[in-house]
Amino acid sequence: MKSEGRHEVEAARKRLVAAQSQGTSAFKAMEVAEQIMNDANATMETAKRMLELARKSMVTAKTNKSAAQAQVDSSKREIEEAEKSLKEAETRWEVVEISDEPEELPSRKKRKPSRDSAPRGIDENNDDTARESEASSSA
Repeated sequence: MKSEGRHEVEAARKRLVAAQSQGTSAFKAMEVAEQIMNDANATMETAKRMLELARKSMVTAKTNKSAAQAQVDSSKREIEEAEKSLKEAETRWEVVEISDEPEELPSRKKRKPSRDSAPRGIDENNDDTARESEASSSA
């Protein structure tokens, strides 16, 4: 074979090897692309199911919120009615509010009172007696 022919055949062989290599790479790239498409499709299906579940959860949450709001409104009305009923009962029965905690007495200068200056019914050694006496006289 002539040298020109040999060079042409050799170039054609090299071209064939390069094309085969390129074809193998393209085939592998196509397999990878198909796998990515399958994964993306599965992800989309999962996302669709999640979206549907999220929509159902939203409907449930809205229903729960409406029920809770109705309960809040009902409770407010019940509180108002109970307060009104209590006020009416206290008025009807002339209830006077008395605190369980002793009232603070106005501060006085510390001095020892004489026996003559102490009001009747007050024991100097027992402040509770004085408070009881004052409460019974004001009622």
